[in-house]
Amino acid sequence: MTFTPRKTLAEQIAEHLRTQIIRSERMPGEKIQEERIAEQLGVSRSPVREALRILEKDRLVQVIPRHGARVTEMTASFVDCLYDIFGELYALGAKRFAENGAEEDRTNLRAVTERLEACAGRDDILGYYEAVMEYASVGRRGSKNPLLESMLIELDASMRRAEYASVSVQVGDLKKNAAFLKRITKYAANEGKGEMAAETVRAYFRKEKQFVVKNLEEHLNRKRKAAAEASKVSGMPFKKS
Repeated sequence: MTFTPRKTLAEQIAEHLRTQIIRSERMPGEKIQEERIAEQLGVSRSPVREALRILEKDRLVQVIPRHGARVTEMTASFVDCLYDIFGELYALGAKRFAENGAEEDRTNLRAVTERLEACAGRDDILGYYEAVMEYASVGRRGSKNPLLESMLIELDASMRRAEYASVSVQVGDLKKNAAFLKRITKYAANEGKGEMAAETVRAYFRKEKQFVVKNLEEHLNRKRKAAAEASKVSGMPFKKS
């Protein structure tokens, strides 16, 4: 990892760990050891500790006094609540974009829509994910509502984590996903139909919520089944030779 002066050391470490958590390189429940991270990155423990506090605000890490930090679980109930909030806030953002977006905002939204469609066409998961995040960013800015933008930025890390969990297992279905966003662009950037854009946003997040919750529940069931099988094996008596 190369450090730059544009951000504080703690912010850069937090960004490094944030990316690992979002991409499931650090799994839910995994303990994060300050000393090991400090050694790996060649820094002291102080900025690592500060970085973990930043990630705690992002809801990506839980810091337990005298027990260290762990990656938070992304439960089905949390995703259910999260996507309900996203659906309403981004719906408002789409409506305001249609009403207030400058021509530059509209041009930028069309451009990123074309990019995510291209990524979907070649099943470029990482490229598609990054384009979707840029799409959300352009939409927030174009709403011209600073308070709404601030609220959405505060939830951005949770959105990135949930969306990566969704997109990463949608190989072959990215075109369907992109079609929703293309319709939002049509209503918000091309036709100025705020209510239509808002309803399409809500439909998009309802679809995403169902997909992510289903995937999480299936993953949990696999873990339970594996644990049950392991328990059976460990409980088997040894055969006499």
